[in-house]
Formats: sequence, C-alpha cells, structure tokens
Amino acid sequence: MREVFERLSDHLNSLLRGDEVLACYFSGEDSDFVRFNQSAIRQAGSVRQMALRAELISGKRHAQAGVTLSGDSEEDRRRLTRGVERLREVLPALPEDPHLTYMAEVCSSERSDENQLPSSDESVDAILKAGRGKDLVGIYAAGGIHSGFANSIGQRNWHSSFSFHLVSMPRGESTPDSPTRLASVTGILLSASISTGLSTIRATRR
Repeated sequence: MREVFERLSDHLNSLLRGDEVLACYFSGEDSDFVRFNQSAIRQAGSVRQMALRAELISGKRHAQAGVTLSGDSEEDRRRLTRGVERLREVLPALPEDPHLTYMAEVCSSERSDENQLPSSDESVDAILKAGRGKDLVGIYAAGGIHSGFANSIGQRNWHSSFSFHLVSMPRGESTPDSPTRLASVTGILLSASISTGLSTIRATRR
C-alpha cells in the first residue's frame, strides 16, 4: 500500500500551481476475518480498502476532498486530478481562515512493523483443532493497518502495524483439556505476533 500512497502523493504534488500547498492523508486496511459457530466456519471474508484525503491550501484559504481508492492507478489519478480541480475552483469563494496553520518544515518519519502473523489458513486450522468436539463460537480477525501523510513541502510520514483479535466462547460439555487447547491456540498466535502494534486478545470461556 505504501507504493500506492507514494505514487499518488507525487501525482498530487505535480498538479500544483503558483504558491499552492497540498497535504494528503492516506489510510488503508488489508485484513481477513472468520466467524465460527458450532466449531465450524460460518462466514469468512477479506477487506482491502484504501482512502486518500487531499487538502489544497492557497494563502489563507483551504479546502479538502476525499477519495476511496480503487487500486487502478489510472482511474485513481484521474479522480484525484478532478478533485484538485474542483478544490481550486471553490477556493476563491471561501473565506480566509485566520487560524490556518501547517508545518512549514520537513519532519518525516517511518514505522513499518514486520508482519509476523501466521497465515489465515494456519490460524483457522489451529482454532478449529482447539474447538474440535465443542460448540465453539467466536470471531477471528487479523491483518494490517496503514496510514500515511505527505505534503508538497517534502514531508513524508508512514506507519504500518499488524495485529490479530480472537474472541472465542466454547460452549457445551467441558473436557479436561479444553482450556489447554484454547490456550495453545492463543499461544500459537501470540508467538507469531511480536510486533509492538499487537492488539489485545480477549478470550472468554465458560
């Protein structure tokens, strides 16, 4: 996703005229989710979405527009170009903002956690194995969250983190090893998820 962000922010900067300043904000998600009931997969899906918000500044006037990205480079560039053109058209009609401030110095940063999560197939297999013979009900979600900032002054900021969340509730007759089984699943996932951005895992058993 970072390549998409870098490419589109460069494209936006190439559209500027005169003393215009532009800032863009990127957000993205790439994750899988699985819902379990009666120790079987009942619903599974994947989410891959990206959005970019551009703010055009001219003097003390500024306006913003957001675009949900399609992943098609040509189409996304066309939509962003039209968006900047519309912002440029409305700026003269907007009042000046006496409180407008923005960074005039470059302060770039990067934090990209390594994705050490097991594959979704491995995680689901471990969960199903732990819930075998039980009425296992729960939701598993895992993936990456990405955010970026760029401006025409030259600043770039990027952050990526990967995490998972498992909520499970095994129901039915208990067996002596059922808590051990579920604990082993959590242990498998935790051992593969050592990034500092790891989200909290909540497991409720009864």
